[in-house]
Amino acid sequence: EFVGTAPDANVKWVNGNNTGMDITNWSVGMGNASYSGQWDVAEVRTGRNGLGTVWVIAAGNASDGNTALLTTTKNPTTITVASVDNATGELAGFSSHGQAVWVAHPGWGGTSHAAPAVAGQVALMLEANPGLGVRDVKNILAMSATYYTTATPLNSFELNHARHLNGAGMHFSNELGFGVS
Repeated sequence: EFVGTAPDANVKWVNGNNTGMDITNWSVGMGNASYSGQWDVAEVRTGRNGLGTVWVIAAGNASDGNTALLTTTKNPTTITVASVDNATGELAGFSSHGQAVWVAHPGWGGTSHAAPAVAGQVALMLEANPGLGVRDVKNILAMSATYYTTATPLNSFELNHARHLNGAGMHFSNELGFGVS
């Protein structure tokens, strides 16, 4: 037996059938051909009695550029998680990044460690308020994310061309999404 971020959550191992899940966590290699076809967008709309199944997906461990824009991770219904170095808050050297990244989290062994931690945070949110929808969860993660004040990650956060924060009034980074959760 083990205890994780959300000790009252029930964990179930599934392989392809996610019907009835509140939260799913996908941490598989991006080269896996079945990755983009295993999840069902309808569950995001209809899961949890219409509130939506929350999909947390590891960004991947391909540090060769803007690689977190693959078929599944770029879907706007997912929460794509990159990995940061715990000491500095900088994007981990192995972590994929790109516009699809929603948040980042320390992932000592890769994004497959970072994504389940965020899924645990989501489980705590839904435990506290089971009435949260997918958009609510994504907004809470975005609004509660932070960034470390070291030079490199701080410089990766951008303003829009009008020299303001983005349309939501928030900083955003192509490396860390809305920041570290």
